[in-house]
Amino acid sequence: MNDTRRWRLRPALPSDVDGIVAVHLAAFRDLVELRFDWDPEFQAHGTRTDVRQHLEQWQVLEVPDPHGTRTMGSLWCSRDDEGVCFVNRITVHPEVQGQGIGGQILADLQAREPVLRLSVWDVNRARPLYRRLGFVETHQEGYRVKMTWSRERPPRRGATVPESLDAVDAEWFAAVLGVPVTSARRVPPLAGFAGTSKVARFLLQGEGPTSVVLKLGHMPRVHSMYEREIATYRRLHQLPAPGLHAVLDEGQRVVMVLEDLTDRAPGHAIEGADEARGRSLLTEVAAWQRATWERDPEWPPRKVLPDGNSHQARARGGWERMDHDRFATDPETERAILALLDDLPAAMEALAGGPHALSHCDLHAENVVFDGERAIVLDWQNTTMAPAAIDLGGALVCVHPDVLATRGDSLLVHYLEALGQPWSPPEVGAQLRGAVAYQLGALAWLADEAPTTHRSPAVIQGHWIRLGSLARKFGRAG
Repeated sequence: MNDTRRWRLRPALPSDVDGIVAVHLAAFRDLVELRFDWDPEFQAHGTRTDVRQHLEQWQVLEVPDPHGTRTMGSLWCSRDDEGVCFVNRITVHPEVQGQGIGGQILADLQAREPVLRLSVWDVNRARPLYRRLGFVETHQEGYRVKMTWSRERPPRRGATVPESLDAVDAEWFAAVLGVPVTSARRVPPLAGFAGTSKVARFLLQGEGPTSVVLKLGHMPRVHSMYEREIATYRRLHQLPAPGLHAVLDEGQRVVMVLEDLTDRAPGHAIEGADEARGRSLLTEVAAWQRATWERDPEWPPRKVLPDGNSHQARARGGWERMDHDRFATDPETERAILALLDDLPAAMEALAGGPHALSHCDLHAENVVFDGERAIVLDWQNTTMAPAAIDLGGALVCVHPDVLATRGDSLLVHYLEALGQPWSPPEVGAQLRGAVAYQLGALAWLADEAPTTHRSPAVIQGHWIRLGSLARKFGRAG
């Protein structure tokens, strides 16, 4: 990654003070206004004093521009009384936020330091990033949350993948997490899934996290999916995803211990998200796509789309077998779906020829939670480089049908502005048509697996209604 960066950190000089102050004023106003009145003179004076008094501890973030370089951020680290690196401040100018710079700066520190500590405001939107990077919130003093990271410790000798969730106890968590755990209690709302893997939530007492989600897989197919999910969490720090606490991998059996996000607002799996949360989700999708747009990385692998004709046969068969009384839709939506089924191979071909970017490839409302208005996406088991329209379509299917019908064009404009790539609305519309065609493969699932799935009929019906709405909005040719 060092060879492809378009930025660098260098030691600060006395001549950098004004530039550091200017970036602070641009980057921190929104955060400060969540708690205090904005006073630019006060903010400038405080930052200028910090830099001048501790200049040797500061670094300047530079990015190239046509005239040389620009100061677009800073890093201030010091040592506490125990000699531990304390991250006093990371600042990235809004113009270059969302490009993974802040996460990479922290990752570089993690590669050099055995322990990191920091203090963050409780309203700071960067808290989820710190948690995903492995920082643990230890305590709170007023509005400041204290966080600590220590280099991942290998599981203690004797730690093994449990045979079942019933075999998981405090001793097991202590061995896997490498910290003292005095009790572990399994609690709702999570339950076992589908027989191929088990997911459960545990409340812990001791050191380390106070609650976690445990994902246990025993079958070869699940193991390969979890391998991809684990690699995603470890490699891609800027994703809106849960933090990874620990992993045990034994051949065809694997267990993950993840950050617990069950107290976050769910992604409205039945009715769909409102406009504000829809915009938040599209902002996150645009961010991870922008950072990987049309690249050809060694990882993740490139997605191979199904053959259009076979996908058409599968979707048509599902439509014919589906219980239309149970999964009813209106006549206009039905006509849009049938027309797209007729033209599905061409739509899939257009999708395959579109721009590619990092993709979740299983983006739906059950895989989204919200921390305030900010979207966090779960279950990155299918991460690939895929047509960007797949995740765009998945995000739009998470939105309430009425919002999609009345505000769909505005949501699309918001996404394209956040993406910042040369992708015109007509091209996006054609690609979204292919994305809807791709998602119509779910018709076979609705027909064959929905009657026996663990998901509630209301959740399935909600997804089907929103997919139909997307077909009406973008499924027609031309």
